[in-house]
Amino acid sequence: MSRVVDHSEEVRGVYIPIEGSRIVLPNAAVAEVISYVTPKDIALESPEWFSGEIVWRDVTVPVISFDRALGNVPVDVPDGQRRIAIFNTLNGSTNLPFIGIITKSIPRLVRIKASNIIEGREDEQSSSLIHYNVILGGEEAIIPNLDYLEEMVAKVLA
Repeated sequence: MSRVVDHSEEVRGVYIPIEGSRIVLPNAAVAEVISYVTPKDIALESPEWFSGEIVWRDVTVPVISFDRALGNVPVDVPDGQRRIAIFNTLNGSTNLPFIGIITKSIPRLVRIKASNIIEGREDEQSSSLIHYNVILGGEEAIIPNLDYLEEMVAKVLA
């Protein structure tokens, strides 16, 4: 007997591996995952989490280390394993349409169902960058606060 799955109950997402955890975003938020390219420094006074900028599809994209933004020191990973996940920003700004996040390895697709998500405790929400800590299908993940991240990047670029 076959089981009918209601796909309206699930969202396709992407696990983006960072040091010690992973970020989870809806698949539609991720524009592309590219091989790692060393970002160009744009300012001497930029915060440690701001890695610089790359050119992707003729668009200049700021690149950040989410690990460093959370105050973690990322483990040195060979460039061949790292990637940059380019995601669409939410504010609709033509000045900041995309942001890149350095990943520890290749992101992977995941199906997200509300029934598979367990919200983390409130005291685990230790950073304004974290919207929620969750356990998704038995794996810990971070749902980032993309609005706050955009504000941080916009301040660096101002």
